[in-house]
Parts: sequence; structure tokens; C-alpha cells
Amino acid sequence: MSIRHPKKMELLSKVEALKRSGVSLPNDLLEKVDSINEKWELLGKTLGEKIQDTMVGHSGLGPRDLLSPESGSLVRQLEVRIKELKGWLRDTELFIFNSCLRQESEGTMNAEKQLQYFKILLAVV
Repeated sequence: MSIRHPKKMELLSKVEALKRSGVSLPNDLLEKVDSINEKWELLGKTLGEKIQDTMVGHSGLGPRDLLSPESGSLVRQLEVRIKELKGWLRDTELFIFNSCLRQESEGTMNAEKQLQYFKILLAVV
């Protein structure tokens, strides 16, 4: 709404300036201006109620409930995929860390070999 607010205010100020200057405006123009004002107020009330209900929790709706069903489904799918990827990343990090620890405990690796081994593990993963 805030994006359109300056345009609305500019239009209304021009109409008011024309009225004050004494120019007779066509009735259909005045009706359109009144219609714009009514729609703007109704939109403001509707959005205000939705935002207030969401913030306060009166309606039990969250921000995702305001999305279309298709968008909500996509968001849920993305969340599931993100959880899967986080799990995979955690497992991979643990695998690499444990592999390096195993080599260290055997005392067979110096810094150069550790770096080379780490690069090979990353290429495998």
C-alpha cells in the first residue's frame, strides 16, 4: 500500500487544487475519486485486520497462512529440503572430521598429508 500512497495523494491534491481554483469538474471524475478513496480505505482496513490478526494471533493464522495454497505447499517443500540438506551437511562434516581424527590417532599424518587427505575426501563427497 505504501508504494501507491504517494500517487494517490498526488491525484487527490490535484483534484483539490482544481476544485479550489473554481474549475468545474465532470461528475464522473468526482465519482471516480470518491470510489478510489472508498476502495483505499477498505483495502487499508482489510490489510490492517489481517496484519493485526496475524501479529496478535486472534485468528490463529500465521504469515504463511496468508499465502496461496500453491505457495504454501512450495514453502513447506523447501523447508523439508532445507532440513534434508542440513542433515546431509552435518553428516558430511562429521564424516570428514572423524576421518581426520582417525588418521591423527594412528599418528600417520603430517600437515601436508592431512591437507591432501582432506582434499581427496572433499572430492569424494
